[in-house]
Amino acid sequence: TPATPTPPPTPPRAPKPVTFGVQEAFAFSAPKGTVALASGPELMNGRLAMMAFLSAAGAEIATGKTVGEQVSMSPIGITLLIAGVIASTLVTYCANTKTPANTPGPLKADVELLNGRAAMVGFAALLVFEATSGHALL
Repeated sequence: TPATPTPPPTPPRAPKPVTFGVQEAFAFSAPKGTVALASGPELMNGRLAMMAFLSAAGAEIATGKTVGEQVSMSPIGITLLIAGVIASTLVTYCANTKTPANTPGPLKADVELLNGRAAMVGFAALLVFEATSGHALL
């Protein structure tokens, strides 16, 4: 009698990617299984600081107005910018997506983290300068 052929083994399934909720994204330590280099708050604060420092310093140089004067002139626009940066960070952080390792150019995750930290310090220094001097940067 002919032997019945055995079916080929099924390949193992790829593991389901781990996703996170908003609560994990706002935790001050990166959740287990994350591909991000830092916690959600550090990424959000870094991105916000980069936007704030460049925007505030550029506007101060162009207009001579302090950060406080700039905020009072456009509170809704600034609030929408903050909400947009936080929302976009939450989408990628909660989806637990990873930037490919071979990303061309200087825009890599570790560089973004360093730039965000530097922008936090720079923006704080700008606020301290304004508070102690009573006028804009230039």
